Amino acid sequence: MSDKKKPYPYWRSKKYNRGKQRKKQEKRLKQERLRQLFNESLLQNPVEMYPEARELQRHFILHVGETNTGKTYEALQDLAGAESGLYLAPLRLLALEVQERLLAEGVECSMTTGEEDDYRIGAHHLSCTVEKMDSAGQFGVDPKVAVIDEAQMLQDPDRGWAWLKAILGLACERIHVCMSPNAEQVVEKLIDMCGDTWEVVRHTRDVPLRMENRQFQFPGGVQKHDALVVFSKKKVLSVASELEKHGIKTSVIYGALPYSVRKDEMRKFLEGESSVVVCTDAIGMGMNLPIRRVVFLESEKFDGRDMRPLSMSEVKQIAGRAGRKGQFDEGLVNALSDKKRIRRLLTGQYQPMKYAVMQMPQTLVDLDIPLSEIITNWMKVQDTEFLRKADMRTQLSLARILEKPEFATFMLDKDTQLALVNIPFDSRDHRLLQMWKNLILDYYSEKPMRKYVPVLHRKATLEDLEEIYRECDLVFSFVRTVQYTEEDLARLVSRKKERVAAMIMQKLSDKNFTRTCRQCGKPLYWNYPFSICQDCFQKNRRRKWDAEDWEDYEE
Repeated sequence: MSDKKKPYPYWRSKKYNRGKQRKKQEKRLKQERLRQLFNESLLQNPVEMYPEARELQRHFILHVGETNTGKTYEALQDLAGAESGLYLAPLRLLALEVQERLLAEGVECSMTTGEEDDYRIGAHHLSCTVEKMDSAGQFGVDPKVAVIDEAQMLQDPDRGWAWLKAILGLACERIHVCMSPNAEQVVEKLIDMCGDTWEVVRHTRDVPLRMENRQFQFPGGVQKHDALVVFSKKKVLSVASELEKHGIKTSVIYGALPYSVRKDEMRKFLEGESSVVVCTDAIGMGMNLPIRRVVFLESEKFDGRDMRPLSMSEVKQIAGRAGRKGQFDEGLVNALSDKKRIRRLLTGQYQPMKYAVMQMPQTLVDLDIPLSEIITNWMKVQDTEFLRKADMRTQLSLARILEKPEFATFMLDKDTQLALVNIPFDSRDHRLLQMWKNLILDYYSEKPMRKYVPVLHRKATLEDLEEIYRECDLVFSFVRTVQYTEEDLARLVSRKKERVAAMIMQKLSDKNFTRTCRQCGKPLYWNYPFSICQDCFQKNRRRKWDAEDWEDYEE
C-alpha cells in the first residue's frame, strides 16, 4: 500500500470557502438593497409620480351620497356642457351607457374599455373604464372637465390602484368625484397631498328606503317591479326559469352578459315586457331601473377565493336601487334568509375608509431582474397605514409563464411582459389561459392569427356562447395590446361578438334553465346545494355499502 497522501480536495480549502462566503455575502447585500429599494417605493410620496398633474391647479367637486341619490347625474350635467370631457367608469357597462347618454344629448363622445373601442371623428369627450384613463390622449381628448365615478373602489385589492392613479394623476382642472360617504376622508386626504382644492356636495335620497317586516316567500311573494338578487349566473337562470313556470315574465342581468344583451333585458323591464328582474350584484352600480323592491334571495357570495357574507357596502349599494325617483313613494328591501343581518347592515353607519390601494411603480420594472422577481419582491413590501399594495398574484403567475423556455426565445422586454400579463381575462379559466399562451406564441412566431376568430355552432349552449364571447374579448384585447393590424382581425372579432350576443339573446328568451340532477335528470329547486338529488345520493350510498359488505364476505 502506497504511503502517498491523497490530494486535499479544493472544495474543502480555505480559499474555496472564503470565495463561497464572499458570494453569499454579496447575494445577501444585493437582496438587502432590493428590499430597501422596494420599501422606499411604497414609502415615497406617490404624488410625485404625476408631474403633469402637479403643474395644474386642480379643483375637485366631491359628490357624496348613498346609491340612487343623483351624484353621477349632477356630475354628468357639467361634463355634457363642457368644451371637452372625460368620464371614468367602474364598469364597461357604465362607460357604454354614459356614451349613449351624451350622444343622445347631442354631445359627440368616443368610448373605450378593455374590450371595445368606438372612436368618433371630431369628438372631444371620452367615456372609458377607469383603467383606460391614459387613452384620452390617443383619442385626441384634452379634458376640461372630468368625472371619476364610484371612488369608494379605492380600497379594492385588485383595481383600487386605478382610482388612486386617477385622483392623483388626472391632468384636468375641474374634476368631479362621485363616492359613498365612507370614502370622503380618504379622497380629501389624497387631494390635500396634491395641494389641490376641493368642495363637497352632499346628496340625499328623495325616496325613503325601508326594510319590510313581513317574511318574504318565494315564489308566492314576488311582486311586479321586484329585483331578486342572487350571486351566481346559474342561480339567476334557475330563479328566472322557476318564475316563468308560475307565469311571471322576467329579465335577467349578470356579469357575463354582453352589453347589447344586458341592454335588451333592461329594455324589457323598462317597457313592461317583463315584470321582475333577476340579477346578481351587477345591478349595484349605475343601473337606473324602475325597481320598487330589492329582495336578497342569498346573503352570501363567492368573491373568487372564498364564500363570505355580504358586506355593509354591498348591501347598501344593491338595496339602494329600490325606489326610483318620480315613480315610487318609497323603496322596499326584503330577504329570504338572514334578514336580521341584512337589516343591520342596511341601517348601519359606514366605517370610514382608512387606506387606498397603490399600483407597483413603473420605476421598479426598470430593475435588471426578471419581472416575476420584481413582482415577488413588491408583494413582500410591508403596507403603510395609508397605502396598501395592489393584489398582483394573477400577474405573478402569468409572468412566471412568460419566463419559461418556450417564451424566453422571443426575448420579450419587461414592459412588453407587463402589458401582456395585464390583459383582462379570467386566468382561472383553463381554456382562456391556454388561448392567451397560444396567442403570444403564434404572434411572436409570426404565424397567421385569423384562426383565433372563434367558430360558432348551431347547437351551442348558453354556456358555450358565453365562453366564445369571453374568447372574443381576449383576442380583441390582445390585438389592441400588441397593436396587431393585419388580417383585419379586430373587425372580424367584433362582428363575431355581435353574432354571439344575438344568439345569447335568443337563448335567454326561452327561459328554460331549470336545474336538474346530473344523474337522473330530476328537476332541482333553484337553491338546492348539491348537483344530484337526494334519491340518487341515497342510491349511491347503498351501492357503496353493498360493495363494502361483499368485500367483507369474501374475506
